[in-house]
Amino acid sequence: MDKTKAVIVLLVFNLIAVVYFGNSLNKKISNVQTNVSSELNNMRNNVMSLESQIVNGVSRVLEAQDDRIDHVDYTVSEYDAVRKRARLALEVTLKEVSPESKISISYNAEGGPSGEAELVEQSGLNYGTELELSLEHNYEFEVWEQSPASGQRKMNVNQQRLPLYDDFYANRVNRSESGTSTSKDQLDADFSFAVRDLGIAETEMERVYVQVWNGNEPYDEIDVTQKVMESIGDYNQIRDKYNLAIASGSIDSSVSLEQFAKDNHLEKLKPGADPQYSFRHTIKFGKDYPELELDIAKAKQLSFRLVITFKDGYRYE
Repeated sequence: MDKTKAVIVLLVFNLIAVVYFGNSLNKKISNVQTNVSSELNNMRNNVMSLESQIVNGVSRVLEAQDDRIDHVDYTVSEYDAVRKRARLALEVTLKEVSPESKISISYNAEGGPSGEAELVEQSGLNYGTELELSLEHNYEFEVWEQSPASGQRKMNVNQQRLPLYDDFYANRVNRSESGTSTSKDQLDADFSFAVRDLGIAETEMERVYVQVWNGNEPYDEIDVTQKVMESIGDYNQIRDKYNLAIASGSIDSSVSLEQFAKDNHLEKLKPGADPQYSFRHTIKFGKDYPELELDIAKAKQLSFRLVITFKDGYRYE
């Protein structure tokens, strides 16, 4: 009887061992299958991504070959801030032009009017025209060639953009990441932003304010214009020197502000780019807003907003 029990116990033990190792082996096989499947999916996704990159790259090369527009640019000759309109000198540089052809554009505003204009040959493959347009829209346009030999053909593959609304309003101010830091005695708020240089006096920055919010309510507004202007004093100085050099005749007006800075070893001031502004506003506990009884914990309820006004009436906030 004892031998029978021993055999039964041994069989039961062996059965448990077989079941345990079987389950363990199944789990390992399942994990291997999962890993292999995951690797295969990753390889498949990588191949699909590579295929897409190759196709897109080839498409871009083919489009670039078919596109006969080399460069598009515009300058503002007149600006009406009240009517939000401007007269533009539009310049289109082409890669090739058929003999005895006429070049024109057809344009339409996004959500606004459309029109057509002939482009006049200026020099070589440079063509231009003057347009008076509303600044409350971005525009899209096509460039056309009409020649006696080949008739009419479109010169651009992709629709061209004239982002007037973005340039004058939506993107006039470009904010960088700002942040706050606290110490035992004060709270510091750092601000950094750039203002698009449109080359028009009326679009220059006028005043800069920091709004202090307590919770969800505006609490104070501080004029920090002087502090901001001091942060770019070097840029203003090089621009003043540049204007003086042109006025005195010591340099030709064809010399760019960037080239003038390089010639005078002032490249580090980055002229020609949109002016960059950085400043810090500090609130001292116990001195500023004593009624709030600020400390490190209570300062967390404060937040800040930047408000910038411009000479043409545009307000950023």
